[in-house]
Amino acid sequence: MIKAVVVILNYNGSALLRKFLPGVVAHSAPFSVVVADNGSTDGSADIVAKEFPSVTLIRISRAMSDMAWVITSVLLVPAACACAAGGANQPDGPDQAT
Repeated sequence: MIKAVVVILNYNGSALLRKFLPGVVAHSAPFSVVVADNGSTDGSADIVAKEFPSVTLIRISRAMSDMAWVITSVLLVPAACACAAGGANQPDGPDQAT
């Protein structure tokens, strides 16, 4: 089991991934990097798979609420400790205030 990983929560963040993921990968050693894609429709998951082969990709087939997305992502990572970070471009879910 991996000791710790960096989990990046992504929803339609293809431009942000291309801009910032290279730096995250370069500076995250010795930790592994995981992108948990929350049903993006902008090709984000394909970009990660093709352009960042060292990054583990978790594809969540449909958009989940924020809390479900975080919990699912962290539970799917084979690590003793996971640090999850995400952007503001997440889908609205039932657990968010309106």
